[in-house]
Parts: sequence; structure tokens; C-alpha cells
Amino acid sequence: MSNILTQQKEAEISLNKIRQTPTSSYAEISNSSSSNVLDAHSTQNKDQRFNTENSNDSSSVGSEIHNTPNKVQRSNQTVIRQTLIIGDSILRGINKSGLKTDADVLTCPGKKLLEIKSNLSGEITSQYKNLIVYAGGNDAASGSARSTLYNDIKSLILDIRTKSESCAVYLCTVCPRIDTDVLPLNELLKRTREDLEVRIIDCHQAFVIGNGNTVRHNYHRDGIHRNAKGTSALVTAINRQLPLTRHESGNRSVNEHPQISSSTNRSRWQQGYQ
Repeated sequence: MSNILTQQKEAEISLNKIRQTPTSSYAEISNSSSSNVLDAHSTQNKDQRFNTENSNDSSSVGSEIHNTPNKVQRSNQTVIRQTLIIGDSILRGINKSGLKTDADVLTCPGKKLLEIKSNLSGEITSQYKNLIVYAGGNDAASGSARSTLYNDIKSLILDIRTKSESCAVYLCTVCPRIDTDVLPLNELLKRTREDLEVRIIDCHQAFVIGNGNTVRHNYHRDGIHRNAKGTSALVTAINRQLPLTRHESGNRSVNEHPQISSSTNRSRWQQGYQ
């Protein structure tokens, strides 16, 4: 319990600080080596310095916090912001400077559904009108049973609803990954649309083409994490459902692909798309 409270406190403090980060125009995620993504499991030193990483180095999936010093004491009054995106390391490439000023990103690298749930305190949840969750891939990759997956998804959603009745919950379908077939997981995520009145953002569709093959050039070599182009496609998919970028990139979106095939599976990844 003490570990969970500590994680929540660190997430709250870090979330306060990220809001001081200036924003700039967003067209596509660049290959910049610096990401302004908030990470719930990083420590903060006395100098409040930036942690930077190479966004193309998929082997580094450690915890990082990217923020600016905040000398303003937290107000006792809850500040309502628009959107929080929370999830596993797939979100790490998102550059906060490209998002609207009232949108934040909280990443929990390597974490599963219930671990992400533990990072969402009521104090954090109550500050946002919209909560976008990208999670479950690590659960599926670890071999969690379908019943366990659904129960954990349901537990996360109900926990959010308990902490903030007015917060709209969005679940992202999980993008293809080489270490597991995500289709059963995505079916469970979509079930919550009817069962729990959750809004679904279909991110999976952005990474497959009509024949069901995975768009491999959107990934790092590990076959799991998105490169700069893939991160841009992910953000575009989310932005179509819930606008959160500062500027539209035009009529042509980076993830315009035909409807996904129901037969997509791990072998289709191996075939790939060049």
C-alpha cells in the first residue's frame, strides 16, 4: 500500500510540473531526441533538470520525467484540464509540445492494467474532463487469460468512474506487436463500449493495411514500440476521435489505411509490409 501511495504522490507532483512546459506547433512527431512525456515512475532531483532520450532507441524503455521547474505551490482548488493520456511505454514518443496546452501525457513503461490503475489517484483523475487509456499490451504479452484481461480492464474503468463520475473514459485498441496477438485483447476492449459505456479509439487500424499485414516501417526494430512516423500515426488516430493537437496536419493523415482484416495475426507481422 505504501508503494502505491508513493507512486500516486510522485505522479501528482510530476503532473503539476509538466503543465509549465511551453507548447508549440504540431504537424507530425519529429525525430527529435527530446520527448516531453511525463513518466509516473521517474525520480526528481533538486535541480529539476530535464531527462532526455533518443526517441529512436527502442532498447531504452526506462522511466523518465520531462518537465520544467515549478516554483508555484499547488492550489487547494482543483484545476480542471481537458485531457490526460495515460498508458504504457507505447506513448513515450508523444511530444507534449505538440499537444494543446490543457492536455498531458502520463507514461508507465512496462506496466500492466492494474499497475496503471494504481498510478491514478482521485486527485489526478478529478482534474480532467477526458481520460484516454492505452494499456493491456503488456498483459497480453505476459499470457494473461481472457477472463483476467477483461476483469482488469473493467476494474480500471470502474476505478476511474469512482474517482471522477464526470470524466469521459476513452480506451485505445492496442496496435499490432510482434510478441503477441492483440486481436483477442482488442475484442475485450471493444466489449466495454456496450458493457460499461466506454468510448473506443481504434488505434490498431492505423497500423495495418487491407490485407491484414502490419505496417512495419512505423515500428522500431523490436517490433513493439513506435518510431517517429508510427507515433505520429498513433496521435493522428487519437486526434480523430478526440482533438488534442495544436494544429491539424492537413487533409492527408499518416494513418489512412483500408479497414483492418479480421484475420490479422502474428504471422501477418512476420510477412510485414515494405
